[in-house]
Amino acid sequence: MNISEYQKLSAVELTTGVRNGLFSKEEVFEAFLNASGSDKSGDLPLNSLISINDSPQFSEGTLVGLPMLYKDSINTSELPTTVGSIVFNNAPSTDDADVVRTLRGAGAVTAAKANLSEWANFRGHSSISGWSAAGGQCRNPHDRLRSPGGSSAGSAVAVAAGLVPVSIGSETDGSIICPASVNGVFGFKPSRGIISTTGMAPISPSQDTVGIFARSIQDIELIFSQFMTPEILSSSASIDLSSTSIGLLATGYSGYSVKGDSLMGKFIDQLASSINFIDGADRKAGTVLDVNGEDEVNLLRFEMYHALPDYLKSRGVGNLSSMEDLIEANKANSDVELSLFGQEHFEESVAVSKLSSDELEALRERHLGGMRRKIDSVLEKSGSSFIMTLSMGPSWLIDDVNGDVISGSGYSPAAIAGYPSINIPIGKVSGLPVGAVIYGPAGSDLKLLGLVKAIVDLAELRVEI
Repeated sequence: MNISEYQKLSAVELTTGVRNGLFSKEEVFEAFLNASGSDKSGDLPLNSLISINDSPQFSEGTLVGLPMLYKDSINTSELPTTVGSIVFNNAPSTDDADVVRTLRGAGAVTAAKANLSEWANFRGHSSISGWSAAGGQCRNPHDRLRSPGGSSAGSAVAVAAGLVPVSIGSETDGSIICPASVNGVFGFKPSRGIISTTGMAPISPSQDTVGIFARSIQDIELIFSQFMTPEILSSSASIDLSSTSIGLLATGYSGYSVKGDSLMGKFIDQLASSINFIDGADRKAGTVLDVNGEDEVNLLRFEMYHALPDYLKSRGVGNLSSMEDLIEANKANSDVELSLFGQEHFEESVAVSKLSSDELEALRERHLGGMRRKIDSVLEKSGSSFIMTLSMGPSWLIDDVNGDVISGSGYSPAAIAGYPSINIPIGKVSGLPVGAVIYGPAGSDLKLLGLVKAIVDLAELRVEI
């Protein structure tokens, strides 16, 4: 199997081919290794991979022979886990995270670890998406001067560049949808809690979610099916477009990318004869899906501070046992770790960690509960089944001086609420991908995937490498 043949095959086709004896597990993995050779080539390498498995363990199952890429904040027994930080360069191996154990049990092969925005983009104020001290700068395959988005940058880039057909990332707020959008692939963030985050470096137990990247919706479904419980399966994946309405928002989720809005308008027009769109669903409901950024960042700081000690203990690195220890370790390696931006979120988490239980409960209720009530209100009062907005505009230039410059995005409400969302690649602006994000109520994962499958067929969307 040569590189070209390998890159044309979806995860469904690869696993079916292995089961039917068209090619072996070893041939598929060799093809992955050959394809991955391009990751470090050129003056501006993609840098989507931090490490590659040279001694893969093969097993049988639904996903037999499928090379699987994991964000390097997800623990793997076969490869180191760095979270993008050189502090973990000599860390001992760990047990597989739950998501890895499940996919390995289904036959997937741990192929490589993906570069990421260090500490999932929650270390410093002026962070640079796709950069980590351990992996360097990951780049967008559509224009290597532009950002791959964050924080699951490498996971999305590797799929877009054809190194793997599917990959695993994680999201706290936008870390699946953002890189999926700017790299032009599908990115699915399930309802929070469906896929276990045990064995993953924590930011916020209230918002952290494992997600899936792929070049086809069928591949998303294949991977997600490995985590389906009887409760999930009890909800039908079939969708009746005649009785499905998609709400469009009037306030706060357009205007930040004029060309992106134009592309979104054409996409809606293409679907309007088959799908009922409700303009101004938020206005009809008298509810604005606004995000209180201060509340969110304070909850993330508090939860990361208190979740980190258990994670550090499990990693067994020197004397690292607390956020304070990690801050000092970064200072000790400041020539690399703090060469481009600081660790303000880490430092500010120390003060926020002292919130009282009453203050914390009020914060969670206001931030998490408030967003769930807002989304539910828009859906119910407008008669919408789902909500759709522009995921974000085209990718921005990588800027080592000023950090990320992101004008706006549409993914935060679903991320905060813990509701399922998916990025659909809807086209390009000046050669740069743009996506639309669709999200629905809690537990609507299969219906959402069914809707997106219907939309992909209607719009004849295809992701090309």
